[in-house]
Amino acid sequence: MKKEIKFRRTNMTKEDAAAFANAASKFKSEIYLFHMNKKVSAKSLMGVLAVSLSLRREDEIMLIAEGADAEKAVSDLAKFFAG
Repeated sequence: MKKEIKFRRTNMTKEDAAAFANAASKFKSEIYLFHMNKKVSAKSLMGVLAVSLSLRREDEIMLIAEGADAEKAVSDLAKFFAG
């Protein structure tokens, strides 16, 4: 399952990144963030932080999930980028 999301926030703090990685870790699916040719595990705080440093308002980010709960994972995690 893939979903392209527009980043609607002004920025993503380290606390936001930690909350996102923690939420992603609760899913059984493999989940990735893809932005500016970087693909990182959404369950990795360091990976999410690396992507968050390059995010600007209105950037497109791809959320990719593969597994049994992929659809729910993408739906729930997309909300983090809504602002």
